[in-house]
Amino acid sequence: MTREGIYKGILEGVKEKIATLRRSEIVIGIPFIGTPEQMVPLQKIIEIAHQGMREFYPGRRVAVVVAGAHEGRRMLTRIGRILSEQKIKGYCFALEEEVDGKGWTLRALMEASECLGADLILVEPDFLKKGKQGIQPRWIFSIYRPIELGNDFVLPVFNRPPEGKRVTDHLVTP
Repeated sequence: MTREGIYKGILEGVKEKIATLRRSEIVIGIPFIGTPEQMVPLQKIIEIAHQGMREFYPGRRVAVVVAGAHEGRRMLTRIGRILSEQKIKGYCFALEEEVDGKGWTLRALMEASECLGADLILVEPDFLKKGKQGIQPRWIFSIYRPIELGNDFVLPVFNRPPEGKRVTDHLVTP
């Protein structure tokens, strides 16, 4: 089977599983690698992003979808527990080894939100810093507001170290 065929098979399964999230208006998509040391920051990112939605968009139906690299498969139960304990509607999944990587993961999150008919806010799992340097609940408003005003795409720019990711920092699409 081709890589594209493998990906489509995975996505069909994801679409079936997220059917319960169909009424969501906004999806917070979080790509992750799935290393054990990434779990604490990932949990905080989920909490902060969800807090931002509750503060600034309390009437909107939001889902959190966490998509991981193949390596992250062993963390899915923990991520599902985080969503459940915080009473956050959402779903988590990992890709197969043949379609592993950031590009495949981002594509899966975009297609999942499209399947739900929801806007997508992509949030990196490593935006956690001490003090006010890292992600704050207000970021969600600042990132999503241009979409509310009719823009099709938002690509924020953040102060990051030179080795930081530029294009995938955040992405928002209706």
